Amino acid sequence: MILFGFLVLILSVICTAQPIAAERSADEVLSALREGGLVIYWRHAHTDRSQRDRRPLNYDDCSAQRNLSAQGREDARLVGEAIRELGVPVGELYSSPYCRCIDTADLAFTDITAIVDPRLSYILGEKPAKRDTNTEFLNQLLAQPVPSGNRVIVSHTANLKESTGFWPGQEGLMVVFEPSAAPELFGELSPADWARLAAAGIEGDL
Repeated sequence: MILFGFLVLILSVICTAQPIAAERSADEVLSALREGGLVIYWRHAHTDRSQRDRRPLNYDDCSAQRNLSAQGREDARLVGEAIRELGVPVGELYSSPYCRCIDTADLAFTDITAIVDPRLSYILGEKPAKRDTNTEFLNQLLAQPVPSGNRVIVSHTANLKESTGFWPGQEGLMVVFEPSAAPELFGELSPADWARLAAAGIEGDL
């Protein structure tokens, strides 16, 4: 019965998830990110789906978790390089304690130490009290003004769905918000978008 209830919960979240529609082009999002003051919610980079998270989860044991694939590690590095080359300032960096999120943050932002917070851990299947705690914390990060640069949060799909109704289905997708008590979608950027933007910047098109 517990397994059946968990499967029903997963299906209900997926079925009610709202599709993310980009409000602005990638170039417009980049221009705004260069100015700072936005919140970037980054679903961790591509993972190895042959691996599974073993319960109870030990955050310190990456061998018992689903980890980044070779593609995911490369994507994270290239996105980080693009962010630096294109002059996007990052003032705050938060990460879920899952290894795939910490690795995404560390590979991308080699010069910034991520604030790893268990309140950004994956909430699907957790008890209501923990879901509420995690959701409240994410709501705060999405609402608070960004004092400098941009705020980056590396976490999971279900957490953002719980807070905003948006479901970042693609691994590695960045969903950008203007900080507010009722966050509004500003735009989105995939690893492919960053690659194109970086190439255009090198060629002097931006």
